[in-house]
Amino acid sequence: MSVWSEKGQERRTDLMALRLAAQKLPHSDEGGVIGSVALPRAITSLRECGRKVLGPAALVTYDAATGKAGTRGIATCGRALVCAMCGAKVREERRRHLLELIRAAQADDVGVYFVTLTLRHYRGMSLEDSLGVIRSAWRQLASGKAWQSRKDKYGLAMVGVVEITDNADGNGWHPHQHLCIFQSCRPVKRELGEWVQANDERAPKWSAEEEAEFIIWLRQRWLNIIVKAGMPAALPQHAFDWREAYGPEDARLLSTYLAKDQGAAVAAARMRAGRLSAEMLRGDLKTKLRSENTTRPVFELLASAANGDAVAWQRWWEYEAAVRGLRFWRVSHGLSAALGVVDDSRTDEQIVSEKNAHGVTVIKVHRRDWWNLATRGEVPMLLKLVETSGVAEAVTWLHSVGLRAERIDDPDG
Repeated sequence: MSVWSEKGQERRTDLMALRLAAQKLPHSDEGGVIGSVALPRAITSLRECGRKVLGPAALVTYDAATGKAGTRGIATCGRALVCAMCGAKVREERRRHLLELIRAAQADDVGVYFVTLTLRHYRGMSLEDSLGVIRSAWRQLASGKAWQSRKDKYGLAMVGVVEITDNADGNGWHPHQHLCIFQSCRPVKRELGEWVQANDERAPKWSAEEEAEFIIWLRQRWLNIIVKAGMPAALPQHAFDWREAYGPEDARLLSTYLAKDQGAAVAAARMRAGRLSAEMLRGDLKTKLRSENTTRPVFELLASAANGDAVAWQRWWEYEAAVRGLRFWRVSHGLSAALGVVDDSRTDEQIVSEKNAHGVTVIKVHRRDWWNLATRGEVPMLLKLVETSGVAEAVTWLHSVGLRAERIDDPDG
């Protein structure tokens, strides 16, 4: 039996622990408060992710080619912004597709540029308010006659990614928009519901003067959006950053950066450190880890909340409420066709569902027992046993902890 890497097993355990932490934080179905703080409504799909069984039994799978165990027939939420487990799968697929787009662009001498648009933020600023500007940025930046004329002239298309961090020093939320801009794309048109290249012509590469004019226009457009939305004016050098991706290494770094995991790996380490400090009376360990960087990715907030930080609870609740319905990843219509790349129009939910569909069924676990197993955080142990000790040992362990399970000798059973 081949064995999946220990590093991979550890990462899976960490991601599942973060997902469970989000599920176990206090929420309400009908309203309520803790002290003077109102409890947010639970996100049902997140609460059920990895725990609810969709049929009579949960199915544990095994892929002999990779040595990796998995699950089938379990609810998933596909919420990349609040679920570490689903988020890791979604972001990896988005990263792969973006890398393919950038490589195709560079091979065809299409310009690739990385832009970051930020807001001036301060203590007490609502994430809902500041994120509202970010949420409308794509629509406002890529609309109107001024944009359309430049889009047609320069052959422009974009991938947009929203990132949210929290300042541990108390200066408030820091939502920002990343853009990967492609220049000199081939024109596309829609035929029978599909985007195809319109002809062999393409917009020429812009001159240095044309690029400079566009940068000035885009920067001022963004600054105007901020002010019109009622946000405090920001200095151009702080609100706008423009860089060109020149070669293969830039392509790899850019795709990885835009699809990064929002601090999930560090957050999981922080959760482990918090548990250790509680057990060993080492409270300084958690403080030291937190002070490494004043800007915290959102999953580090979740880790702090899971370790008993009441302020982090409130920050995570605010974050949860603000990102409901937010699409963190947007792609210009027809970009894949313009670059001659196979389109990936899958939703986040579809990506997660497909990622869970590998391997043959080796174990069935009763649906109620699976919920208990997942709520106790023991699914990683089960999967690791299948990978390292075999199916028989895994079933024996399930029985030893009082759970109903059945080994499936027929892969089609």
